[in-house]
Amino acid sequence: MLKIFLVINVLFWTTLASQDVEYAKKVIGDLSSSEYHGRGYEYNGDKFAAKYIADELKKNGVLSFASDYLQLFSIKINTFPSEVKIKFGDKTPENGKDFIIDKISRGCNGKFELVWLDKITISKAMEMDLSKKFIVIDTSKIDDKKFKENFQAVKYINPLKAAGIIEIISKKPSSYQSQLQGACPVIQVINGVITSEMKALNISFKNKLEKNYKTQNVYGYVKGEVDSFIVIGSHYDHLGRMGNIFFPGANDNCSGVSMTLNLAKHFAQKENAPHYGIIFVFFTGEEVGLLGSDFFVNNAPVSHEKMKLMINLDLVGTGDDGITIVNGSVFRKEFELFTSINKEKGYLKEIKARGKAANSDHYPFSEKGISSFFIYTRGGVSEYHTVDDIAGTLPLTEYEDLFRLITDFIIKYE
Repeated sequence: MLKIFLVINVLFWTTLASQDVEYAKKVIGDLSSSEYHGRGYEYNGDKFAAKYIADELKKNGVLSFASDYLQLFSIKINTFPSEVKIKFGDKTPENGKDFIIDKISRGCNGKFELVWLDKITISKAMEMDLSKKFIVIDTSKIDDKKFKENFQAVKYINPLKAAGIIEIISKKPSSYQSQLQGACPVIQVINGVITSEMKALNISFKNKLEKNYKTQNVYGYVKGEVDSFIVIGSHYDHLGRMGNIFFPGANDNCSGVSMTLNLAKHFAQKENAPHYGIIFVFFTGEEVGLLGSDFFVNNAPVSHEKMKLMINLDLVGTGDDGITIVNGSVFRKEFELFTSINKEKGYLKEIKARGKAANSDHYPFSEKGISSFFIYTRGGVSEYHTVDDIAGTLPLTEYEDLFRLITDFIIKYE
């Protein structure tokens, strides 16, 4: 009889885990597709993604604080809605692969002479008229750390008054989001794409600085036995579009969104009702500087005193080498509960503690005195802020075990 019970139990968990992963794959595949425009602020990508998440919460029986699950606010953001065209002589590099337009850039259109500078000649460039020229600096061949740091400032304030700036880099170009519009266009080009023999550039693209862009967090909750809450969150925004390309952001952070939705789906079921209520929140504006989580914690639907704990899930699509818990060395009691569960169940290879860091959406919560953690997986694919962070190569190696670890933690947390 005991053997039969154990077999049924194993089959139940295997089936449940399989369903969790299939649901995760669907969510990640959907939200990282071109239909959602990189979940940025071009073509309402953030709004389409927010509606998708809100619909999933409603479908899975998660309750809403607001009728539409949305928490609205406005941000400032530099966007790039038009096609990007670049040509060096007869060579047309590939947007997102060979080069990236820095998101602080102003739009630009025309043909420009290229002026190649190095660590020595850049000091003489102040005497030159560069108003109709792009300067080119190959930082991939410069080891001087201080020079590289200073050059980053040069890119943004453009003291040389150049028409534009090109930086040659050694690795695949990556992007970010910006609330600022710089003094000129700035382009990162991977080493080997252009050479010093190339003397001219044709370029065309537009930017639009949105000073009051209306965006939204998405949030809902399940009731608990007591009037206190655990907050589980993940950011759904990513890097949007750069003209004719978009950034899928499968791991960053469709993986976290799928895990949070999976947890919401699980705890919304009557048989899994938790002791503490759980607020599930999906943040916009993380890539711009934790704007969504900061807004949420300052406009929370319950008092801070009722928030027992916040768990932030970001970049959880791998796990070959285990997980890291940011703030694990700050909130030792909770961290040790995670590690004791993992030691007993053998879910993950390793759980590492990290100290305080303002690197994801847990931070605004911890700054308000709320015990907060940021969990991310380690090992496996390492695409980050590139066009190759896609669903097809995201392994979800330890997705099931991380799901089990978190659900066990929530059940045992006091």
